[in-house]
Amino acid sequence: MTWTFKKTFKISKKSATAINKKAIQRPSNKWLYAFTASGVMLLVAAASLYKVTKLG
Repeated sequence: MTWTFKKTFKISKKSATAINKKAIQRPSNKWLYAFTASGVMLLVAAASLYKVTKLG
């Protein structure tokens, strides 16, 4: 599959600097809290499983 675009865009200098400024910023990791919570829950579950198997 080949895509061809033959369209030109005119962007003002102000818009170009704003776009470039946003592009070079480091992206924020919004999944960090979810990863941390799931890791903690995994550790709790593993510790609980260990305790249950140790009892029996």
